[in-house]
Amino acid sequence: MMLFAKSLIMLVYLGFVLLAAAGCVSSAVKTPVPSVTTPTSTPPTTTTAPLLATSAKDIVGTWVGISADKLYQRSNSDGTCQTATSLDNLATKPDVESTFRFEGTHFILTEVAATGRPSCSSQTGTYEIQLLTTGTSSS
Repeated sequence: MMLFAKSLIMLVYLGFVLLAAAGCVSSAVKTPVPSVTTPTSTPPTTTTAPLLATSAKDIVGTWVGISADKLYQRSNSDGTCQTATSLDNLATKPDVESTFRFEGTHFILTEVAATGRPSCSSQTGTYEIQLLTTGTSSS
């Protein structure tokens, strides 16, 4: 009987140790729990909307394209523009002559004549031109 009692005490003790290890029984010595700080939310990054051209005065001048064709384009305050493959041809022999107007931020381009490029005929192109702070534009 004594052996049975010792075995029973040992099983109870072992069960208590397992329960304590599993966190089910509080032990005599409390383990300190590190304090948890609530992370503060960082304010959302604000992105500003791009500045878009809305009138001829925003784009008057001579521009060189940034795409693979590197076309030169001159926009005039009277709503006309010329496009050419070289700066020299822009004034004397443009490849394309067009008119443009703005409807809000939409730049609407209509071909008048095309001699050095394939014609778009009566098709109208609608674009938005983003004004950059460096003094150049991106369309």
